[in-house]
Amino acid sequence: MNLFFPEITWHGRAALHQIFFGVEPEKKFPRPELRLAPNESLEIPLAARFDDIKILVKMSESGFAIENVSKLEVEFHAALFDDETLFETGETFRRNPDPNDPQKWIRIKEK
Repeated sequence: MNLFFPEITWHGRAALHQIFFGVEPEKKFPRPELRLAPNESLEIPLAARFDDIKILVKMSESGFAIENVSKLEVEFHAALFDDETLFETGETFRRNPDPNDPQKWIRIKEK
């Protein structure tokens, strides 16, 4: 999940804080699995991440204090499903069946 702070800029772009949950398809960073059933929801508390977000805001070129931030955009980034398909940035992918191919994910084209 991506948290964008449109009022806060880093090198001319909106500041971004990423939050990761569950299994990562490439398993670079081990995390406990997160499973949601269809129509199930999940609350994501930000209090535990407040210090990281506060530092992000404080270190930006915008000169904002965390107390003055009034906008936050939340973007769902990616989900890996039990059927080994991946939804990422608006597109669906499947694992490449050839383990020798460096391209591990193949985009599933809409019909």
